[in-house]
Amino acid sequence: MRYRIYKLYGTNNTTANAQAQLTIQARGTIVALQCDQSLVSQADGDRAGSEISFAAVNQVQVNDPVGPISSQIQSYEFTTSGASKTSEQMVASGIAVPVNAGDRIYLHIVCITGTPNVLALWYLHVVEG
Repeated sequence: MRYRIYKLYGTNNTTANAQAQLTIQARGTIVALQCDQSLVSQADGDRAGSEISFAAVNQVQVNDPVGPISSQIQSYEFTTSGASKTSEQMVASGIAVPVNAGDRIYLHIVCITGTPNVLALWYLHVVEG
């Protein structure tokens, strides 16, 4: 069995479907995810984040979607003016998402309210075989 780590990177200040994409090289199982995400905002109430998915279009605000793997959303609630930055890290282990050679996985940047700048790094840990 081979262990492979895939990476997706994207940055934007508006909703961007398929900001980045990758192709799975061999059949296997996603056993862990890691997301490092930062958001820079200049307005109270901004909400944005990222989603990784088998679907080429984000489905963050959709009930019963087909294809999403995971998402991370951040919100701003502050009373001062000027730019403010926040960063979040997320690790999910003990998961088992099957993948096949040739599967496409997409990174979507999603701005739900406002126009904050989002930077997202996603790492997919795959056991092949």
